[in-house]
Amino acid sequence: MTLRRLLILIGFGGPALVFAGMIAWVTFFGQHEVGAPEPEKRRSTPTAGWTGPTRAPRQCPEFFGRGPELFEMETVLEPTTLDVRELERSVVQVGRQRILLRKLSFVTYQMQECRPEKIRVHALLAFPVTAEKNRNGRLAGVVRAHGLLPHEEARDAVDLAAALQSAVLSVIGPGFGASNGWDSRPQHFFDTATDARRSWLWAQSMLVMRGVTLLASRPQVDPERIGVLGYSSGGMSALIAAGTDARVKATVAWSASGFLDLAARATPVPGWEVALLQGMDPPRTLESREWQGFLRTLDPSNFLASVKAPVMLINGAQDQYFPVNATAKTYDTLRAHSQGHRLFLISGYDHGPIADRVIDHLRPLIISDIVYWFAKHLGTDDAFRERAPVPEIMKISEAECCGDEGCKPCSRVDIDLPESTAYQVAEIEIQVSTDAARSFIGRPAKSTGGLSYSVKVEHLTPSALRASVYFADAVYRPPGQVRRIRVSSRPHLPPGFNPKIWPDARKR
Repeated sequence: MTLRRLLILIGFGGPALVFAGMIAWVTFFGQHEVGAPEPEKRRSTPTAGWTGPTRAPRQCPEFFGRGPELFEMETVLEPTTLDVRELERSVVQVGRQRILLRKLSFVTYQMQECRPEKIRVHALLAFPVTAEKNRNGRLAGVVRAHGLLPHEEARDAVDLAAALQSAVLSVIGPGFGASNGWDSRPQHFFDTATDARRSWLWAQSMLVMRGVTLLASRPQVDPERIGVLGYSSGGMSALIAAGTDARVKATVAWSASGFLDLAARATPVPGWEVALLQGMDPPRTLESREWQGFLRTLDPSNFLASVKAPVMLINGAQDQYFPVNATAKTYDTLRAHSQGHRLFLISGYDHGPIADRVIDHLRPLIISDIVYWFAKHLGTDDAFRERAPVPEIMKISEAECCGDEGCKPCSRVDIDLPESTAYQVAEIEIQVSTDAARSFIGRPAKSTGGLSYSVKVEHLTPSALRASVYFADAVYRPPGQVRRIRVSSRPHLPPGFNPKIWPDARKR
């Protein structure tokens, strides 16, 4: 913005500044030159320090749009401004499949000072080699977004493209790798005091939707069959895109939810949102304008009522950023406004060092649920066309559990499947936590005939069990498939529940 334009804006004064800011949003979109790629700035863990410039605060017109109002969809949807450039291509062998992997760059947007600007970002596009020559059968597409720092972009793109026989675009967020833009340090992530569009999360969400535009413009992709997948803050962006962009036909949010204030205000250990706010310069609190502005505008909870297409939430039961009560409230809110959503809660999985150690073991389970969700809702494999019923805990009654020390009172839990399915029911179990979701113990249920199952929970009377956290898991096997589908019930949370969050022991 030139000095003259800035002086004109200041001259309007008062409410006119807001109006001028809205005009600037429309007028200046697409008029800023795309910068050259920045040096790569990869980090190994989400707690590593950032280097490089920090955006200086400026006095700009305040903009307090909420939910989908934050995004100018006419700009998001415009394919002619993508300016896609192919940088490299290679072929990767996955089992018997050959997957074409292209490195691309394209144009998206972030807020620079008081107006949006173009930035050039990088991405990896993977799809089966055969799709490049076969234009008759167009592929489904998935946009995949990383969290606060990039991780497994190439691996996820190639593996999912092979498993889904689809096109997968793994985007590299602003400020990372060779992508231009402000990175995701706390100073940028929570820059929401006067305009949520200044946040890195806004730019990452814009990037996800611009990725949908890119996939929709590819000759190999069916624009009516595109989904989004995100991990951590990328999962937040996926939920934001699902509630903003009607082109999104299915969503998977992995280790993500809305209602972040439930984590931030947990005691005695708060969620790491508090640590991120303290990492700002100067440090901020939960009463700061930045945090309150984030909750009011960019928290995914603001977008859930607008979600129309089905969402799969995959989350650790001990997640420090998105604890079980935030996940449950996100799930409840989605189901209050639309149908077909599913939840997969993973016992013994967090958002920190435990996840780092167990992810290689859990990855096949998580990928299987991701493949099921997109295969079903984007129509990539008829084997996954059936619905996976959500197990329902129907009754808790008093029972006796007998062992070497004699018989003691315990609980019997009756679990039903609400409908029959062509999938084989491989396992039904209940997960129970008596320490406010800090740890869970699983107990397998036995069939009692038809769609009904039961399990005894030793050492807990019915009243003690109802004061605990518990949920049911169902494991299904589609006919002819090795992959399993895992679906959880909505977790039971006792009144006044406060999650005992595991501290993240990694070095900052």
